[in-house]
Amino acid sequence: MSCVRAEDVLPEELIRAIQRYVSGRSVYIPCKTKKRRDGARTDEAGDT
Repeated sequence: MSCVRAEDVLPEELIRAIQRYVSGRSVYIPCKTKKRRDGARTDEAGDT
């Protein structure tokens, strides 16, 4: 996982909105897509 500066990737108004909840701290934003955990079954959706 790499870190990026919020100012480089987020609009100013979104940064200000986030700062209302947390300021001066790191915030983790998870990936939009879910990754399978190691050892997860490949047929979880019922595909065999």
